[in-house]
Amino acid sequence: MDFAAEQVAVLTPRQAETGEFANRYTSIELSTAPVLDSTPPTIGSYNPTPGTPIHTYRPIAFTVTDNGDLRRVMVIVSYASGAVDVAHDGDAFRGLYFGSRVAVAGGWRYTVARGGGWPAAPTFEVRAIDTAGNETSAV
Repeated sequence: MDFAAEQVAVLTPRQAETGEFANRYTSIELSTAPVLDSTPPTIGSYNPTPGTPIHTYRPIAFTVTDNGDLRRVMVIVSYASGAVDVAHDGDAFRGLYFGSRVAVAGGWRYTVARGGGWPAAPTFEVRAIDTAGNETSAV
């Protein structure tokens, strides 16, 4: 029995192991089901450490990693006055905010600063989502 290119031969494990049908087929493709990623990204390696006062002109830094690929990382800055800014929207720094995004094993190392310095003691929230849709945030 010959199979056209579109047809697939399904072999039992015994047939695959013994090669019982090896002369009947010109090629056999084996595949496995994809492994689902249920692990959210990790946010850490903060500088300065959370709870430490931030000096006016000192940038903050942190690392975001994932066991797969990262889709988006956002940095939100909140002030005691109630003002909320998006410092990094997942694609670029915005407004008065600038810094860097450097590749590290499994993700990115971010450094964020604000032109003119930090006006008050801000709170930072980092939101990360990977390509599997797993999401995490840290303050």
